[in-house]
Amino acid sequence: MISLIDPLLDVTYFNSLIIKKDNPYKEAITTAFQDLMGDFDENK
Repeated sequence: MISLIDPLLDVTYFNSLIIKKDNPYKEAITTAFQDLMGDFDENK
């Protein structure tokens, strides 16, 4: 579940789960989340 109060915490947690696995998509997913967080920053 993504918290609207602290999305950065949830993204960091989710990325840590991805990194723990040998996931070939982890770089693409991490980049997508970084772009998403950039959108959050722009909306503030």
